[in-house]
Amino acid sequence: MDALLLFLSKYVFGYFLQDVVFIMGIYTFGKEKLDKKTFLLMISVFIPTNIIVKVLPMSYGINILINIAVVLYITYRFCEFELYSIIRSTLTTTLLVLFTEMACVGCLLMLFGKNTADLILQTPVLKASVYIPFNCLLAFFIYLCYRRMISKNY
Repeated sequence: MDALLLFLSKYVFGYFLQDVVFIMGIYTFGKEKLDKKTFLLMISVFIPTNIIVKVLPMSYGINILINIAVVLYITYRFCEFELYSIIRSTLTTTLLVLFTEMACVGCLLMLFGKNTADLILQTPVLKASVYIPFNCLLAFFIYLCYRRMISKNY
């Protein structure tokens, strides 16, 4: 049961949701209308790459830089966005993901204190479960921004 909970919380509602939201954020902050074909192509390339990069034994900052480079390449190569738009949207989305994760850790510290928060962050199932509401909130925020952008531009 713990393995199923870990898989669902870490990979489905964690990495998968965050990666889909990340790609959606690129469309949103790049002020581009979502094209299903290129969106699915970007997801099919970005998600496996992101999982491979997260498994590699390197520090967290290097993972982010590699993911940004992959997203920049995929977006430039397949979506034909303007380069400035790609860079702006990728960095904005990356910062939103980082702020969401910082808010999650901050809330943990405020609600439970340092010792309990450390214990939660060391337990894989609990750690992954804690990030689910914040990923959902980020998804909702980017969805609202996308709907607003669509209503203004199209």
